[in-house]
Parts: sequence; structure tokens; C-alpha cells
Amino acid sequence: MVTGGSIDFEVQPQNATSVLIVWNPVSGATKYQICYQESGVNNEMCKDVPAGANNQKFEFRLDGLKPNTKYQFFGRVFFPGT
Repeated sequence: MVTGGSIDFEVQPQNATSVLIVWNPVSGATKYQICYQESGVNNEMCKDVPAGANNQKFEFRLDGLKPNTKYQFFGRVFFPGT
């Protein structure tokens, strides 16, 4: 698989320790990767999300965040290798 770059997404707070990350599908994608880390700390963690055949918006709930802590989020999209 080859990474095709980043995805545009929206982060919606759910409560003090979780967020919902929402994005539109990218044509031809095989998987997505949602990554996050505490602001100012180099502790990146990533979760893979399969692309599937979904033509609707993707929603990924991320639980277990520390309350009252700022996070940075970013996403990657992957395509089949050639």
C-alpha cells in the first residue's frame, strides 16, 4: 500500500475523554489511519480504519483521552501499491 496523503476531517468532542472524528470517503482508498498525540509531546498513536465500500461519511470514535488535555489529530489515506 502507498500513502496518498492526508484526509480532511472534523473532530467533534463527545465528552471529557472522547471525540468523534468524521470524514468523507476518498475514492480508491484501501484504508485510513487516524493519528493523535498530546500537544507538545512526541507520543503519536495511530488507529487503522478499513475503507470498505462505504460511500457515506466515516465516523471513528476515539475514547480514553486524558481530560483537560490538548491533542493534535491528523489522518492519512492509503491506496493499493502499483
